[in-house]
Amino acid sequence: MVGKQARISALLQLVGLQLVGCAVLAYPRAAVADSCWAPRQLAPLDGAVVPSDTLIWDICYKHSPEASILTCTANPPTLTDSSGRAIELVVDRQVEAVRYVKVVTAYRPREALTVGERYRLEVDYSPLSAHEFTVVEPAPERPAPPLVSAVDFSLYGGPHRAFNARFEFEPFEGNLVADPTGSLSSELDGLDVTSWPERPDEPVYYLANEPPCYVNFPEAAWGATAEVRFGVLSLAGAFSGWSEPISIQYPSERTDYPEIVARRERRFSAPDSSSCSVANRAPSLAPSGLLAALLIVGALRRITNTRPGRT
Repeated sequence: MVGKQARISALLQLVGLQLVGCAVLAYPRAAVADSCWAPRQLAPLDGAVVPSDTLIWDICYKHSPEASILTCTANPPTLTDSSGRAIELVVDRQVEAVRYVKVVTAYRPREALTVGERYRLEVDYSPLSAHEFTVVEPAPERPAPPLVSAVDFSLYGGPHRAFNARFEFEPFEGNLVADPTGSLSSELDGLDVTSWPERPDEPVYYLANEPPCYVNFPEAAWGATAEVRFGVLSLAGAFSGWSEPISIQYPSERTDYPEIVARRERRFSAPDSSSCSVANRAPSLAPSGLLAALLIVGALRRITNTRPGRT
């Protein structure tokens, strides 16, 4: 009898953990929304082949307009050659963006970089990892403006709201400059993050209002519109000029990126319903799912506790 009760107890724990886990997964953003890192990007990117006159670019977001510039400048990047020797970096130009809560700094290596040499760029800032790049002869021509290949949206409301427009581009060399209002006085002010952990090998730009994690377009909201123009700032600091403006309008209802919609459809159409498919339902279902899980576990425990012959 004791062995049977032990098996029932183990089963209860397994069922309870699975139900509670599935209910919690239905609303994952609430658990992580306040634990995000302010975006930061170093260029050249990892694996890049760059001209010998390259600058070292540091795009560093602050969590709020009130945060000190020291949030970024007190922790500058370091550059070393293939033998591990440090190359001193000096500030060539720096902008604390007027519109955005970010600091953009261009560092110039104190000594000329050697063609054919491999260098390592890193900063003590999680989750950024070290970048290694190779140096070639400088490119004399000015870069061309970037070409947008796709625009998608992800929007949801509630206490952890997010209004995101995602731009994808044809491959280009250099740093992306974005101007969503046509009002930037300096291309350096529009230099923005385009390298993300989930998309490290392709330039992706988010025009986002997702506090407290990432806000570079606070006007983003249900049905909001924008005229966005883009440019490219070469690694050596040459500007391409602006592209023609692209008109966008944020949807007026909840929207997900196409790959998320496709993944949800695949999960819902799968014949095996034992997995946590509840994780793909609307966030408002999460509290009821969790309550149902707790009620089921409680009822099962009462049944076993009142079973005749219990020893």
